[in-house]
Amino acid sequence: MTTPLGQALTLPCGLVLPNRIVKSAVSEYLAESDGKVLTDHVALYQRWAEGGAGALITGNVMVDRRYPEAPGNIIIDPADGLKVRDDLKRLSDAVRQGPARIIMQVNHAGRQCPSVCCERPVAPSAVPMKFGRGGFLSFAPPRALTEDEIEDIIGRFVHAISIAQTSGFDGVQIQAAHGFLISQFLSPRTNLRTDKWGGTLENRSRILMEIFRRAREITGNEFAIGVKLNAADFQRGGLTFEDVLELVGWLHTERVDFIEISGGNYEQPQMFGVDGESHVYSDGRLKASIVAEEAYFAEYASAIRDVSTIPVIASGGFRSREAMEMSIDFRRADAIGLARPLCIDPYAPKDLISEQLADLHHIAPPESGLSAHVFGAKSPFPWVRALHRYANITWYAYQVSKLAKMGRAAPNEGLISTLLAQRGFFKTHKKS
Repeated sequence: MTTPLGQALTLPCGLVLPNRIVKSAVSEYLAESDGKVLTDHVALYQRWAEGGAGALITGNVMVDRRYPEAPGNIIIDPADGLKVRDDLKRLSDAVRQGPARIIMQVNHAGRQCPSVCCERPVAPSAVPMKFGRGGFLSFAPPRALTEDEIEDIIGRFVHAISIAQTSGFDGVQIQAAHGFLISQFLSPRTNLRTDKWGGTLENRSRILMEIFRRAREITGNEFAIGVKLNAADFQRGGLTFEDVLELVGWLHTERVDFIEISGGNYEQPQMFGVDGESHVYSDGRLKASIVAEEAYFAEYASAIRDVSTIPVIASGGFRSREAMEMSIDFRRADAIGLARPLCIDPYAPKDLISEQLADLHHIAPPESGLSAHVFGAKSPFPWVRALHRYANITWYAYQVSKLAKMGRAAPNEGLISTLLAQRGFFKTHKKS
C-alpha cells in the first residue's frame, strides 16, 4: 500500500506540491549582518531539496531591517531596492532544480524583536513582553505604532512578496502566528487600539487582510500566498480558536492558497510543545489531548478543514509516520509540516515516503535524566524552562549551521555544551 504522504497536492492557485510533507519555517540565522543571502543558504536549501519534501518554507525573511526576529535573518527592506533579487534567485534556483517547491515566509517581529537587535521595538500597543532578562531573552518595552507606520508596514510586506515572486519563489507564507507583529494585531491581549486597527476581530485582522489583498493585486492569482496562524494564543484574554475559525472564513472568501496551523508565542511557546495548559475554552486554554508527544495542533487543523476548503498544513510535534498518514487519510490535514527533525536529517521526508522510516523519535537533543527533569522542559522552575527553550533554539540553530557548512548535523552534541559553545551566537551582528 502506497503511503498517502506521497500523494501530490494542488493548491487553489494551481501550484502542485509533489507530496504531502512540507518543511515548515525554521530560522536559519545564516545571513550577513545586512540580511544578505550567503552561499551557506544555498547549500542548506540544496540539501533540504534533495531530502524529498514537497515544499520548503524558508525561515523568517524580515520586511524591516530595524526590527528583525534575530541577527542572521534574511532581510528584504524597500531601502535596498531590487539588488536583493539576484541573491534570492540563487536560493530559489537551488531548490527548483528538483521537484520541491520553495515558499518564502515573510515576517515582522514587532515587540518580539530582542534587545540585541533594537533599543525599542514597535507593536500595535505598548504592551511589554513578560519574559526573562538577559541576552537574547531580553525585550525592551515596545511603543505603539502610528497609523502611518502601519500603512508603511503593509507596504513593506507587499514589497517583500513582490520581490519573492520576481526572484523565482513559488509562493509566500505570511507569518501571522507565534506572537510576531501580525499575531500581535490579531490578539486582544496585545492589541488595545481603539482605531480601525483594533477592537473587533475584523479591525484586528485588518492588517493581515490588507497585506493579502494588496499583494494579490500585484502577484495575480497564480502565485501562492498562504498564511501561518495560531490555533490560539493559549493565554487568558488572547486570541481564541473561535476567533481563528471566523478569520479562516474570511481568508476562505479571499481564496488564500493554504493555511498552516500552529500556536503560542514567546511568552507561551506551544509551538515548542512545552508549558501547555490543560484545556482550551473561550479563554484560550490548550486541551490536554493536544499537549501530547506529537501532533500538538492536529485537532485544530481538523476543525479548520470542517469549515473551509483551504488546504491546511498541520505542524507541531509530528514524529511517527502513522500519525502523519492518519492525518492525511482521515482528512484532518492536507499536508504535514516538519521543521526541527529536518535540521538533523534533511532526508527524512524521502525515507518516510518510501516507508523506510517509521518515526522520527530518534531525532532530538540528547538529554540526561537530570537534564530532562530538573533542568529540562518539565522543570518546576520557570526560569529553567525559559533557559531550556533558549538552549533548544540554540541547539537547532547550531545543527542548521553544521548542515549548511559541513553537509551534516551534529546531533550527539548536548544542549548545555552547545549552549556554552554558542553563547555568543545571537550577538554576532549586534548593532552599535
